[in-house]
Amino acid sequence: MILKRMRMKNFFRYYGEQVIEFVHDGEKNVTAIKGENGRGKTTILSAFSWCFYGETEKPLTTDKMYNKRARATLKEGDIDSVFVEIDFIDKNTEYTIYREQDFKLHNGTMIPTGEEKIDITYKDHIGNRKKVIDTRNFFNNIIPINLRQFFFFDGERINRLAQEEGREEIKEAILNILGLNVIENLMLDLETVSQRLNREIKKYLKDKEADLSDQKDDLINLKQNIEKEYNELVDLKRGQETERESISMFLISHNSEVVASLESERRQLEKDHKLLNEDIKDIDKRINKLFTTKAKDMLIMPYTCGIYEMLEDRREKGELPSDIKDTFIKDLIEKGVCICGTKVEQGSTELKKLQELLKTAGRRELDDAYIRIISYINNNEGADSNFFKEYNKLLSLEEAKQYEIQRKNNRIKQIDEDIKGIDIEEIARKTEYRKVLEKKLVDTKADIMRKKERIQNIDKEIERLTIEIEKAEIKNNEAIKINSQINKVRQLIKLNNQVHEAFKEEVRRDLDKRIKEVFKSISHKEYREPVLTEDLVLKVVNNFNTTLEEEVLSTGESQVSSLSFIGALVSYSRDKQDSELYSSFMGGDFPIVMDSPFGNLDSLHSAHIAKGIGDLSNQVVIIVSQKQWGSEVEKNIYHRLGKMYELVEGDIFTDEIGEYTYIKEVRI
Repeated sequence: MILKRMRMKNFFRYYGEQVIEFVHDGEKNVTAIKGENGRGKTTILSAFSWCFYGETEKPLTTDKMYNKRARATLKEGDIDSVFVEIDFIDKNTEYTIYREQDFKLHNGTMIPTGEEKIDITYKDHIGNRKKVIDTRNFFNNIIPINLRQFFFFDGERINRLAQEEGREEIKEAILNILGLNVIENLMLDLETVSQRLNREIKKYLKDKEADLSDQKDDLINLKQNIEKEYNELVDLKRGQETERESISMFLISHNSEVVASLESERRQLEKDHKLLNEDIKDIDKRINKLFTTKAKDMLIMPYTCGIYEMLEDRREKGELPSDIKDTFIKDLIEKGVCICGTKVEQGSTELKKLQELLKTAGRRELDDAYIRIISYINNNEGADSNFFKEYNKLLSLEEAKQYEIQRKNNRIKQIDEDIKGIDIEEIARKTEYRKVLEKKLVDTKADIMRKKERIQNIDKEIERLTIEIEKAEIKNNEAIKINSQINKVRQLIKLNNQVHEAFKEEVRRDLDKRIKEVFKSISHKEYREPVLTEDLVLKVVNNFNTTLEEEVLSTGESQVSSLSFIGALVSYSRDKQDSELYSSFMGGDFPIVMDSPFGNLDSLHSAHIAKGIGDLSNQVVIIVSQKQWGSEVEKNIYHRLGKMYELVEGDIFTDEIGEYTYIKEVRI
């Protein structure tokens, strides 16, 4: 899919008819749209959403989309329209989608009148324009609505994909965009067939087996209901997280500098809180290691004093360690001659001295044991004091971290109170609602975990009942035939699972490789590396760490990771467009349209993303504020820039007319 042009009229802030043409020209594949906050940047994202799907981006609503400046030109009862029209090419066919809504001026307010109109046309192979008859889900077959956030998105919010709350979104996106949802749907169909066959064979079973079959049917129905509740909870969780993030972004971007400052501080405190918890986990690991490696030495040392004194006494008597070995003395006695030439004869004084010396001469194993014991005692002298010194140091460090966490928690509470206390009604309301949302999120996550565990337990019980039913003795020919069909369906279910896992693993490895490549091109930290795990969880790890423990990410790193995932998905879907795989989503060459891709990033992250942003897709549209479009961004993106537009605020003659924006092309 290649975007060619967008035309809109009286759409929210955009007065009259406004046009944007998009570039798609090899290296010059980036279209930039610049504008100050409040001039309609997010509205452009909503124009795509409304035209393609009939929905707008929050907090915009379709009943309020008629432009205020245009309303001032109307008389009571007049009817006028809002429309958005987008031209694009998909799989070598040129399409135009036109969506329109009429509004009527009633008592000074523009209210929607009549149904939305949508018109979709295309050019056939000889250039004639024809209408698409079934328009209801037309664009949903190009980019499904549940995947739109990966192609049309707010850059400041997309960083959550690299956080815990984004994991379900990533997993769902992979299942949908790669066609794995089709395999899962086939599984549901096979289970439905299996359930029907179980009902048919039940009349041929004895009472006991029939009762087991009833229990199995009840469990299957229960599982389906719980799975439905589980999916609803996952959707609810995603909605709550999006709403919470929306409130945070509102508070940051609010005109009140005090509120923005407090909100930024609060977010930093939350990050610090997470880092401190990681530090405490590390300290606990060090304490455990201390006990496993040093505690035994500390416990043994009090008992070594007596051993040490005994060995020292033997050493002072010349018994340990022995400088003369017993084998050497025996050789002298046997030869009858000392090394000095003196004869050693029976009954001589020399023989008696050698025999006496033989009694105290050490053996090698005794000498070695003595050396090891003395060395161990000397090396571990003071082990108890060293152990407790290190242990107390770690405890003090952990206590300091806990105190710091408490201090930051208190500050977060104080900030909430300060923001709530500011005499701005909307801010106080949103701050209070965010607290409610955070509590709801905790409950929703707990409910999801409970549902998941319940489904797993039901699966185990269904498997047990299936095995029991299979043991039943069946003699009726019709029953034998049904039972054979049941076994075949079970084999198909097993095979389908194997295909699903094999396909998922192959795709995961491919995506993991692509994510790493994109990440490397836009990140400036070579020691960080993204990993797509076997469970389709996106993590960023330190590649020097062999345990692949997940790193705590800054806002910039989260955004880089999320963009890497999106770039990899776009790349994969582009390669997949000619695939023969059975999928409801066959891939394609898709653009990326992002609002505020450099929001909340430092200059270094902004420069790296700007440099690599044109490589994320064959067509990129970025919507940025003047503040985000700094010298670092401009310098690094210029070589990919094909067109640039500026959002200009229109002249306001009276307060009654209202604010409006028009779009002006800027010479590059």
